[in-house]
Amino acid sequence: ISLKKSASLKHYKLQAEDLNSYHISNIYSDLQSSSSYEFFLLSIGSLLSRNTIISNLQGNQAKSNINSAYLCKSKQHSDITTEIKHQLPGGISSQKVFGVVDNSSTGVFQGKVNVYKDAQDSDADQLSRGLILTSDSQVNYKPMLEINANDVKCSHGVSIGELDEDYLFYLQSRGI
Repeated sequence: ISLKKSASLKHYKLQAEDLNSYHISNIYSDLQSSSSYEFFLLSIGSLLSRNTIISNLQGNQAKSNINSAYLCKSKQHSDITTEIKHQLPGGISSQKVFGVVDNSSTGVFQGKVNVYKDAQDSDADQLSRGLILTSDSQVNYKPMLEINANDVKCSHGVSIGELDEDYLFYLQSRGI
């Protein structure tokens, strides 16, 4: 995907193949000055799925917004890998990944933000949350920030856990 100056694109992907299949996908986006790329991925299919999203912010004030969610069950494995490259000043990026694993399944998120030396005044945010429904399932997250500029605003946060039994009882007692 190549977005020229001031162009914008909203891109949605539903990955829902048969549970006996494998899904490997790579999406590359190059963003010029003041362009905007919004991507949403919902991954619910395949025994093994790997989605890689790379976004190059090559122009001033370029914006990249990547959101994804996965639901895994029955020994599924979902792997989402992202890399955002802030190459020039004023770029803004956001990544949000949410996942739920159940019944011997695995969810993986590897997210990297790279702020180059010339990319002053960049703003990058990364958030990932994983919910484990059974003890035989697992979630593995690896957020990474590589910052080579000194005037930036970058953050990342990770939360992985199981359902709280008291909270679950509260919801069930109200019919939820």
